[in-house]
Amino acid sequence: MALRFKTRFTLIGCLALIGCGGGGSASKPPPPPPSFTISVDPSSLSIAPGTSATANLSLIPRNGFSGAATVTVTDVPAGMTLFPASPFSLTAAGQVLTFTADSLVASGNYTLSFQATSGSLNATATTSVSIAPPGDFTLGIYYKDLTVRLGDSTSTEINIVFASAGSSNYTVQLAASSLPAGVTADFSPNPAPPGNRTSLKFTAATSAPTAQNAVVEIKGTRSTDGEQEFSAVRLSVVPPVGQLPFSRTEFVRTDDTSRSAVYDAVHKLIFVAEPRLSRVDVISPDSRKIVKSIPVPGARGLSLTSDHRRVLVSGSMQQVSWIDTVSLTVSERSLLPKDEPNCTCDPQFVDVPVPAVTSSGKVLFLGRTQFFGGVLVWDPVAGTIVERNDSEMYWDAIMARSADGSKVILSDNSSGGGVSVYNAATDTFPAKRAFGSYAFALAANPNGTQFAVAVSGQPIYIVDSALSVLGIAPAGGLIAGMVYSVDGRYLYVVSQPGGVPIISTVDAQTFQLVGTAPAFATNTLGVTRVPPLMIETPLAADDTGLVFGMADHGLVLDDATFYQSFPETAVAPVYGLLVEPGEGPINSSTRVRIITQAFFTVPDIWFGSQRGTNAALDGVFAEVTAPPATAPGPVNVRIFDTDGTVAVIPQGFTYGGAAVTYGSLGAAPSGGAKADLFGYGFSTDVEGQPVHVQIGGQTAAVTKCSPSAEMRLSSEVC
Repeated sequence: MALRFKTRFTLIGCLALIGCGGGGSASKPPPPPPSFTISVDPSSLSIAPGTSATANLSLIPRNGFSGAATVTVTDVPAGMTLFPASPFSLTAAGQVLTFTADSLVASGNYTLSFQATSGSLNATATTSVSIAPPGDFTLGIYYKDLTVRLGDSTSTEINIVFASAGSSNYTVQLAASSLPAGVTADFSPNPAPPGNRTSLKFTAATSAPTAQNAVVEIKGTRSTDGEQEFSAVRLSVVPPVGQLPFSRTEFVRTDDTSRSAVYDAVHKLIFVAEPRLSRVDVISPDSRKIVKSIPVPGARGLSLTSDHRRVLVSGSMQQVSWIDTVSLTVSERSLLPKDEPNCTCDPQFVDVPVPAVTSSGKVLFLGRTQFFGGVLVWDPVAGTIVERNDSEMYWDAIMARSADGSKVILSDNSSGGGVSVYNAATDTFPAKRAFGSYAFALAANPNGTQFAVAVSGQPIYIVDSALSVLGIAPAGGLIAGMVYSVDGRYLYVVSQPGGVPIISTVDAQTFQLVGTAPAFATNTLGVTRVPPLMIETPLAADDTGLVFGMADHGLVLDDATFYQSFPETAVAPVYGLLVEPGEGPINSSTRVRIITQAFFTVPDIWFGSQRGTNAALDGVFAEVTAPPATAPGPVNVRIFDTDGTVAVIPQGFTYGGAAVTYGSLGAAPSGGAKADLFGYGFSTDVEGQPVHVQIGGQTAAVTKCSPSAEMRLSSEVC
């Protein structure tokens, strides 16, 4: 029989796991009613009178809303219309609104209200509208100096800058004009609104003519009212790599740094004084080589007679020598007189005097004795030497002689700027003038009718034989020197304006600039100095536009006719130049790098008379293949950049090995003597390459082989 139990209890609450309420389960909250919101993008507009702007009005459904709303726009300023017109229907697809302000709408800031309703539902949004005249804009060009090679393109960016308050609701249409022949310009995007960038690409046809620094005008036109702004770029059109124009500039190594050279236009020879080597080197401009070295003790100053038959050389002590320009030998030596009653020349010159042979046969000397400094006049026929205090030149005076020997212009090179002219026919100084500052550089034309005087802090004055100013030479910067052409038609001025060494060719009749060419400059030892550049000092010139100048341990033949238009960004690549490696075999190619400041385009690089191949940029440095050579020895490395600059690395690369001839070595028959052998291509640039030295057919022991700073750049000593 089953048992039944009965109990009684009182319910005091709901168990945790049992819902309270009817049916024993929990109640659910009712779902939210459908709704929507609206928004305007952008939330602010800038509109100029007479223009339109657009905005996007969006409806965002909430909780299953799927209908449409009616939108009413209020607070629209007088003179502005809206499309679509208020009221209009708005769905979740959104609506593009166009705001148009007529030309009479009042300038100011307005807030427009948007009221959207759908049955009992509603939503609101606002947008601010600024009515103002169109704001100004400018064209910001990132790179204004560009180079494009034939058959290629180059690009820059243009930033359309919103430059002032006002409406920015417009676009700018860009266009280029004054393009070089065969060059096209493309903008992308175009037009573009202010605050945006657009790309400008220039493309040159393969058949286009070359051009230097052509000024291309860039025009921007505002869409609202046609207002225009202008800017410009300088565009050079150059040949492809391996086809840049070639300059005749060359360097001739002399192993001494001369301060005197004369050009014999009759025999086409340059005579160069080498004081430390006690010789005069005779150089042919045609072969670019020393054709003869003539021993002259302490050779310093040179002066060519007007008949081109002899060259006077001032040497050590009081000795002068005469070189015959045909036989190229010393034909006569003389000792300058001393203990003269009219000259305190005893016992001798303290410095070697600088000579100027005049048409009368007398010789002017600038020199310094123990008691006197200035001008002395030597008469070789009478055997006398006379102090000329009437010259008013003392101590550090400088001079330049006309080629015919008729006139000599002198400067005291002092703060007073005293300048005088010597007339050989009258043996007088008839013209004198004070320029008020250092007249530090002089030049005389061939017949003594015109002179150039460079004065510190002042222009280069062109004066006549009375020192009356005829004109101003259009050349500036740091002046290194000046010379006239053989026929007197041109004045060549070597200077450094804006950091680029140049030769300015000036017409001596009109005083107008004919053209500018890069001037030779080097960085001795290949390291940075202050100042880092040794710029050529012009000493003479020929009849073809070659300027002969002093360079570090050699003579430079500088091509003044290699006219270039240098952009403002031009930088002559001559700082710390080095070829790495600096040597290679004579019968095969060698890949090298040119270590210098940055290249932005690939230059043409020459090794002696041969153009390098496969030139390219390795980062910012240039790489090129040195072509094979058939003869051993060093060559000058010339770099032609697309900005018109030319750099020369003297003796920068060596083919094979070549010893420098500088004298004779001597030792006892038993041998055992140690000697330094200087030369090029001793394999220190080529790791693991042995060096062999033979003397008289016998192998000598090499004790040391290392780069030699004294021999410059790629030379070595073992």
